Amino acid sequence: MRAIIDRLEDGFAVVELEDETTVNIPLETAPAGAREGAVVEYENGAILSIDEQATAERAARLRARLERLKKR
Repeated sequence: MRAIIDRLEDGFAVVELEDETTVNIPLETAPAGAREGAVVEYENGAILSIDEQATAERAARLRARLERLKKR
């Protein structure tokens, strides 16, 4: 399942799932490069991988949204 790392906190990656619930994953079990805002593949309580392309696309959408809001 796809999920997003919401934040890094106290040695955990707080991951927001598709149903908007969150789970805490120990950072030592997360893949290298785990960071806030990363789109990840999550299964059975673990982050399997980071989807770099989806993460970049998400960041671009958020930047565009912020720019639109600044113009108001």
